[in-house]
Amino acid sequence: MRTIDMAKGQGGKAAPRPPDWPAETVLRDLAVAVVLAGASACWAQGRAMGLTDTALQYEADYRVVAARCGTPAFEKKFYQQSRQFVAASNGQDKEAINRQERTIERLRRNPIALIGSQSDCKVQGDELKRVMDERSRSRSGQRGRGR
Repeated sequence: MRTIDMAKGQGGKAAPRPPDWPAETVLRDLAVAVVLAGASACWAQGRAMGLTDTALQYEADYRVVAARCGTPAFEKKFYQQSRQFVAASNGQDKEAINRQERTIERLRRNPIALIGSQSDCKVQGDELKRVMDERSRSRSGQRGRGR
């Protein structure tokens, strides 16, 4: 058993100082670890999520091509899927989703710069269909994992 050291108290009297028990040290270390883990989790949530600038430009270009080359039904379907893609890349952060949607609207280019002639629409339309198929497959694959 350890002896309790005496610390100087007020008025020259010695006051007992509690010992440094092993359980107390473990609990103190555990509390520090919990605080550090919580801080790192908060930092991880604060990191930027979402699409890169390049991906945002592609998304803007895809939407312009869908509007220029696709039927109104195709454009609507592609636009909805594009918005879902942007939302999924940002998780539940509605502010980030809105910020990226505004960025996409700002990045939209003139359709004539993207599509030289009407004959280019066939190639661009095929590319958009491929993008839609990839996104559909990745979404259906994610839904099946939780079962």
